[in-house]
Amino acid sequence: MIESMTSADRLQAYHAGQAVDRRPIMLFHGTVGAKLAGMTYRESELTAENIAHKEITVAEKFAPDNYSVNFGLYGMGRALGSQFKASEDSSDAIVSYALEDLARIDQLDAQRLRLHNDPNQQKHYQAIEMIQKQLGPGYRIDYELTGPITSAASLYPPEQLLRATRKQADQVHQLLRFATDALLQIIDDFAANPLTGFSLTDPVASGSLLSPKQYQKFCQPYTQELVDRIHHYGKTVTLHICGDCTKSLPYIAATGIDYFSADQTVDLSAAKQGLGPDCGLIGNIDPVTYFLQGQPEDMEDQVAQAYRQAGDHPGGYLLGPGCSVPYHTPEENIYAYMEAARKYSRDQA
Repeated sequence: MIESMTSADRLQAYHAGQAVDRRPIMLFHGTVGAKLAGMTYRESELTAENIAHKEITVAEKFAPDNYSVNFGLYGMGRALGSQFKASEDSSDAIVSYALEDLARIDQLDAQRLRLHNDPNQQKHYQAIEMIQKQLGPGYRIDYELTGPITSAASLYPPEQLLRATRKQADQVHQLLRFATDALLQIIDDFAANPLTGFSLTDPVASGSLLSPKQYQKFCQPYTQELVDRIHHYGKTVTLHICGDCTKSLPYIAATGIDYFSADQTVDLSAAKQGLGPDCGLIGNIDPVTYFLQGQPEDMEDQVAQAYRQAGDHPGGYLLGPGCSVPYHTPEENIYAYMEAARKYSRDQA
């Protein structure tokens, strides 16, 4: 069936409560997109050309409504001296951290995170421009940033950081202030391209790691600053957090995000209630059980069930995976997902 709207127009119209040809469909493809483009994940992130090729390949094969270039879970740590062990089919692993002692936060050099000083960001900026040029204005391209506490955990060991929230709270706030200020500057730098959007991912803010009170204290205020800055540039904001964050959802919604992308462990009915009527919801087909390990014929039932659970959410509901689709996912499962998604998203428009 020929679709009558571009992806960018569809996203904008749906968010504004206007008529759409179908609801937008999310496909978190940053990992599996590398395989679809004939590269390892590591290769797909090495150059601006490779990043662009990955996103363009996904657009040509599946035409979902979300496209992004990723700052990287460890982008801040990489710029400031954390050391990594390379992985071919997933994100690199940190082997040593830029910050060994919270008493030395003032030794971190924020200038190394400016666009003109960070080769990684320069590569990403170029990739976004390449994708925009190739796909045209009908596609929205986001720069996906890490949230403040995940950025902090790329500088200082996450286990120690989480312990410090109880015994060294002032120093944790100091590190979060540093990370947030750096992220605000990155938003300003990338907003110089008016076509670029933004999204956030914050796995260290997971309900599996932080209590609701800890989220309210250490995540909500800093995330809200990022959301406010992105809104200043007239863009919507999606936030993804891994794990079951159900008990923290009221505080997550209070950051002002436009959409919360729920992990597969979150019950969509509970998410609707926790987020309230003003925050949209995305999710949450299990990326391992159904994308990686499932059969194509299972996908329609999962898609239909998701729409039954969340399609009536007053804040808006978009279908999506619960997290990034794994590298080795069979292509036929993605086709089955997109086919079912288009069918039910038209019914729900």
